[in-house]
Amino acid sequence: MKSLANKESAAAQKKTTISKPGLLYLKKSLDQKSFSDALKARGQLFWNKSGCFWVVTGYKLAAECMRNPKLSADRRGFFVERMPEVDLKNLQNFFPLVSQMMVMQDGKQHKKRRKIAAMAMQSYKRDELLLLMGKAIDLLLQRVFSEAWAKPDPVATIDFVPQIANILPAAILAEFFGIPASEREELFAHANVMTAFFGGAAAYTNDTAKAVDKCARQMHLYFKKLISQRRKAGLRAEDLLSKMILSADEHGMDQNTLISQVTMMFVAGVVTTNDQIAHNLLSIFRYTSAAERQQFNLRQWLAVVDEATRVDPAVTFSFRCATEKIEVAGQAINPGETIFFAHHPINRDAEVFSSPDRFDGERKNNKHMGFGLGAHRCVGAGPANMQMAMLFKRFFRLAPDAKVVEAGVMRDHYSLSFSGCKSIPVVLGGSLPPEEVGGVCL
Repeated sequence: MKSLANKESAAAQKKTTISKPGLLYLKKSLDQKSFSDALKARGQLFWNKSGCFWVVTGYKLAAECMRNPKLSADRRGFFVERMPEVDLKNLQNFFPLVSQMMVMQDGKQHKKRRKIAAMAMQSYKRDELLLLMGKAIDLLLQRVFSEAWAKPDPVATIDFVPQIANILPAAILAEFFGIPASEREELFAHANVMTAFFGGAAAYTNDTAKAVDKCARQMHLYFKKLISQRRKAGLRAEDLLSKMILSADEHGMDQNTLISQVTMMFVAGVVTTNDQIAHNLLSIFRYTSAAERQQFNLRQWLAVVDEATRVDPAVTFSFRCATEKIEVAGQAINPGETIFFAHHPINRDAEVFSSPDRFDGERKNNKHMGFGLGAHRCVGAGPANMQMAMLFKRFFRLAPDAKVVEAGVMRDHYSLSFSGCKSIPVVLGGSLPPEEVGGVCL
């Protein structure tokens, strides 16, 4: 494995480099279009000197790399290189759990893990999904709107992020997996710690390593207990966990590997969806009118949500590691080097998307990279889009005159790979009174 020092030496010979300001600085200081333009200006492939990795900004080149079997999703080496001060014994639970996740696998092993998760999810009928999501959305909005209107304030205002965006995905996933309400809060806390560490938002120290390792162990033990309970009950439950157990048994997957897949779906499904909901709300306010929001049906909302994810993806970068020497866009990539895929410029590639900087809520064949690309596209992208479409349709029907308080919006670029929001104040306007909040989200 190449050391960081060796990579720095090799980087000195590379013609296309980026120095200060760094990528994270650019992401924090520029709007989405300007950030995309700044990266595209450096070419479809450039070397990021400060991070010691390559960056791809073109869609077709990214797709080509994603198909290359010599670029691996197993990124353990990349993480280890970035924690030289950490005693890896402090991660004895974290790495075994993470390394077996489908997002860290290639080829047949990835395909097997993905198939088990996909089969379990596809066993749900569309009406079942709509009902489950609809109930969770209705309960949350009813509580939030009722509390807002019960306050003596002359203008009903909510903070969309902590009150809705950070709550709904966890509530829906907990229902999917059949997790008792009393056990959810601690599990969500573990998920947030793991995401921060995996995404680079936490400093890599022995203390943070011990903390994330404890969370990984607790997640493993919790799902092990839950799987045992389901088996003792004869797997008669209709929740996603029971369906995944049946699918795993059918394909000969061992329990530890199954626990890794369940953990991945839970952790990724909570945090990244939280962030994307917040991003999409801002895009919807920015690019659609109040009249349009009242007229959109569910199919139209799905298209709007998809386009909002394209123009402002919460997952900013994904990456792969070279296992052998390869050539990308005429540039030699050495074994051990890493290629980052910049989702903002990739999603605004004019060769793939017509008028890429224009928000088009009716865009056809919108194959953006907001949820990944190719074989590694997020297995839960469909349900996540449906969840968001149903939420926004219901929210704007209840609050047709809602307005965002722009001065109070606080974006949170908490790592290079991930972004979200800390606060989005929304004035509800002429909303329905609390007693009329309820019903079906369709």
